[in-house]
Amino acid sequence: REIAEKVVDLGREIQDESLDTKLTMSSIIERSDDSLNAKINGVNKIIAKFAKQNHLSFLSNSNITKEHLNSSGLHFNPEGTEILTSNFISHIKKIYSRQ
Repeated sequence: REIAEKVVDLGREIQDESLDTKLTMSSIIERSDDSLNAKINGVNKIIAKFAKQNHLSFLSNSNITKEHLNSSGLHFNPEGTEILTSNFISHIKKIYSRQ
């Protein structure tokens, strides 16, 4: 919960100080630790709710799984990096196609 609040606070600060910025809240990516993933999912729900309430974009990275992490289970492998990059590019294109 504390992490979610800090992410939300950061989003509010950016909104307040940069009115012309298009802010997107990105989900935290799951890791190889299932007990940690339960917490990550809870944080992501709070971030998504905040984004919706404040008319912000939310980028879900739920298509990135354990198989997209390196052997330590913490960092991306090459395929994970490609998927994250694709998520961001697709999201940016979607935002700018609405204008």
